[in-house]
Amino acid sequence: MIDKPILMEKYFNPGFKTKPAVHVGSQTHRFFYGNPREQAWEGFRLAGAFDKDVIVLRDLDPNYVRYWKNFADSLHIINLFGVDKGKFLTEIILNDSSVVAIIKQKMKIGSKLMVFHPTRLEEKLANILGIPLHGSPTISDLYGTKSGIRKLAKEFDLVMPPGFVCSTHAQVKKAISILKHSFDEIVIKHDLSLSGYFSKKIKANNDSKYLKACIDNIAGGKLNEGKDVVVVEGWLKSKASLCAHIEILEKRDPIICAAWQQVIDNDGKSYMGASPLMISSEALKSFIDQVNKLARVLKEKGAVGSYGPDFLVTSDLEKNIKPDTCVLVELNARVPYTALPLETIKQIKGKIGHGFSIQHVRITKPASFLDIKDILEREHLLVTKRGGSIKGVVPYNVGLLP
Repeated sequence: MIDKPILMEKYFNPGFKTKPAVHVGSQTHRFFYGNPREQAWEGFRLAGAFDKDVIVLRDLDPNYVRYWKNFADSLHIINLFGVDKGKFLTEIILNDSSVVAIIKQKMKIGSKLMVFHPTRLEEKLANILGIPLHGSPTISDLYGTKSGIRKLAKEFDLVMPPGFVCSTHAQVKKAISILKHSFDEIVIKHDLSLSGYFSKKIKANNDSKYLKACIDNIAGGKLNEGKDVVVVEGWLKSKASLCAHIEILEKRDPIICAAWQQVIDNDGKSYMGASPLMISSEALKSFIDQVNKLARVLKEKGAVGSYGPDFLVTSDLEKNIKPDTCVLVELNARVPYTALPLETIKQIKGKIGHGFSIQHVRITKPASFLDIKDILEREHLLVTKRGGSIKGVVPYNVGLLP
């Protein structure tokens, strides 16, 4: 590890390349359907929409919309009220021709549809709007899953943790029986897991009764054998967890827009925020080699859109893979969350600096945006306008406040 941050601009090309855009942060993930709290995450994507963009939200505090207009006064915000909070936002838009008409009226020529996760539903919306989808449902289905990225890594010799793809309880038990000879801990992930959901780190010697309950829980209640897929991997000892934001545009070389280091809680799994890269020169070289190779491979496979690969840097105590090796853990076939506040930093301060940091803050419930705004203003911390020297806080995830 090193004791000073690695300047992002020296190695990467900060900022979104897909502009102008229509932003729809619909959580079209089958495990989240019917969950109003999960759908409220879509408001977080307001951070990535700026001048000449259109963004569709639902039930977002109008006070926050007015606050955000200070930064992007030509941004077109369509804020839907009184709609089902458990349905996918894309589904709601498709079922309301008046909303579709407003989007068409507001969007700029050359816009692309920017979504949370590109599925066939978003592809349908893009076709109705008459604009390209920034993303590929086919690539998402093939390589955006935990098993899919393992197949791609094997084909192109990308380094990943040793592991197995399973679809029954018996296969999981067998995988663990093999891995426990080399690993003290194992991680089990559902094929569709994301953001720490539907995955579990366990001791390699756990009893079978606990294991079955664990697998069923990861599968959303019960493993549908033969249909549900889980990946069982050895838990590598690591010194850092890294992420990147890759954008692939039509007829252009892939662009590594940004990279950062995750701040992880004491359990070694929960993500608390992000910070600049603070890794050795050997780890940095390995990281740049791996992320560029992955980007080229995705382009070769016909990928278009935003991708968020997760990596880890092996520690000096790891015996299965050489220390300071950058190991691919998974591929998110979407814009990674940290790329959105980075875009805000770029827009508000004029560039992405090397001191950015985001993290969750617990608040007393219930709370409104105005409650938070007042507290931050009293402490002279609230950012309210653009400027190269401005420092402070821009609240996120206000859709979750209720």
